[in-house]
Amino acid sequence: MAEYKLNITPDWNPPTLAISQNDVGRELTIYLFGSQHEAYMIPDGATVQLVGVKPSGLGFTVAGTWTGSTAKFYTTAEMSDEAGQMYCEVKITSGATVIGSANARLFVEANPHPDGTTDGTAGHVIDTITALVTRAETAASSAESSATSAAASAQAAEAALSEFTEITASAQTLSAGAQATASYADGHLTFGIPRGDTGAQGERGERGEQGERGETGATGATGATGATFTPSVSSAGVISWTNDKGLPNPTPQNIKGAQGERGETGATGATGQAATISVGTVTSGTTASVTNSGTSSAAVFNFVIPKYQLTTQDKSDITADVLAQLENAETTGM
Repeated sequence: MAEYKLNITPDWNPPTLAISQNDVGRELTIYLFGSQHEAYMIPDGATVQLVGVKPSGLGFTVAGTWTGSTAKFYTTAEMSDEAGQMYCEVKITSGATVIGSANARLFVEANPHPDGTTDGTAGHVIDTITALVTRAETAASSAESSATSAAASAQAAEAALSEFTEITASAQTLSAGAQATASYADGHLTFGIPRGDTGAQGERGERGEQGERGETGATGATGATGATFTPSVSSAGVISWTNDKGLPNPTPQNIKGAQGERGETGATGATGQAATISVGTVTSGTTASVTNSGTSSAAVFNFVIPKYQLTTQDKSDITADVLAQLENAETTGM
């Protein structure tokens, strides 16, 4: 006989009713009480049942007897044929109405005899031990076979792990919208990753502070000395030049002769027409020149003005002058 106390208050932690598959016909005495531990009195005319669900999902129902707050049940083969834990309910009904309920767990311990009997003779014990030894030998053989398989599997796993740890990888960029790719060959992984869409242009950052003025660069090396030209005059009044650099000589020019005597005043000429002068074209070139594309009395002067090329020193001087004016403006506000 086993005795248990069950609280019929909902959500109460239910106790576990323990039986064995050998306990067919065993008496279970259950005392019912309320939340204040007072005895729950079963009303007259009520019916008491033990309802449960076995591990296989099949259910069972056992009718009990009761007196006052005590209910008694006797275990049956139906409720103990499956080992394991089952969820049960002690249900008290009056007609078709449930007037009381208490949850419980039923744990059925497996039959200790392999053949399911309760025979305790010496022959049966020997047979049982022999069967257990045979099962142990079979299990050992299976374990040995499993160990061999496990060793082979371990070697294969070690080889795979070695290959995995020696894998190299590289990636290549695919065109936008392409499908990502991955390939493996000879221990090398190659990934193809599509190019992402161009993101929106970020906002323009604030202008940084002006950096400090750099130090003045070193003065460049002095250029080579130019050629020295020496003139000489021939008896005919022609100038020729020589130089110490072997450069081409300048174009010879006539020497102005001595001033002659003043001649007699000539007769007054006719009154000439008024001359005009106008500017024609102004172009840039390498050599400055002025040419008259008109007439002597209506001159049209065309100018060729050399384009001046700034030297490195000119640029440096201009930059220094501008920076100096900026610094002066920051200092004086003008």
